[in-house]
Amino acid sequence: MSTTITKSVYTATHKLFKNQDTARIRTGWRLIVCLWLFLTGFVISILLIEASFKDGLITDTLSVFGLLASALVAVGVTAKYLENRSLSYYGLNFTKESWLNLAVGVVIGTLIPAGILATYLILGWASIEGFIDTPTASTYSFPTILVISIGLIAAISIGEELLIRGYIMQNLAETAQRLPQVLILLVAWGGSAVIFAWFHNANIEMWYEAVHFITGGLLLGLPVLFDADLSMPIGIHFAYNYGLAFIFGLRDDSALIIVDITSTSAWTGMAGLTETIAVLAAGIPVIIWIYWRSDKLSFAAPFTRQETTE
Repeated sequence: MSTTITKSVYTATHKLFKNQDTARIRTGWRLIVCLWLFLTGFVISILLIEASFKDGLITDTLSVFGLLASALVAVGVTAKYLENRSLSYYGLNFTKESWLNLAVGVVIGTLIPAGILATYLILGWASIEGFIDTPTASTYSFPTILVISIGLIAAISIGEELLIRGYIMQNLAETAQRLPQVLILLVAWGGSAVIFAWFHNANIEMWYEAVHFITGGLLLGLPVLFDADLSMPIGIHFAYNYGLAFIFGLRDDSALIIVDITSTSAWTGMAGLTETIAVLAAGIPVIIWIYWRSDKLSFAAPFTRQETTE
């Protein structure tokens, strides 16, 4: 009797944690393990960095690379040891096509803040006060700040895209495999966008700011839906943040163009409605590029309904 109970408990536990069709740990558990590894690694890195350094720029720089390292380790370990997959499966590729997608993403990402600034100027919400702004309290030159910022924003972009659009978005799609196709897209694309907004909750105070970050998550997930490659979203993510802050002066940072924003309505600001509309509009060139490159618009394998489930 006890042997039968033991076998039943073992079988039930085995089915709870492991998919019988694919012989892999179930998707939900993989997501939990990956997020736990990421958050644990990131928190430990922050604590060690803050205990070891006092210079603000050094701690900020190392913290960002701590985020990147935590994402690489979390996704890499989970993919290899729980799924027998590589980072390339989750979109981190270095092919010629990927580099081209990255370049196109950088162009699109740069055009978004450029369009935002142009709109501000046309509508009289801002004026250009000059060029090259370095905070008076800064001990670093403007070129130094620009170069360091490239590395920082690139690290953030790669880390967030690998974790959210690479690992989380694809695994959400696998979780929803029993659902109709439209719901697979809703769970994976929409769910990852909501998680992206949650990652940026410190920047959210008003409803339209939440909408902005969800919209941003949808834009960054759009190229992944069609080719499961992270190059274009990394390019867009990097160029948008870098352009917004350090080229077009739309944040309180050192910038090439010094901008005075005179309007404080919901239409302006880092996550204002103008920014959200610009992000939505950026989806058009993304779709055009994907269609022009492949002559079709079809969802990548992770986001189409399969016979087996995870």
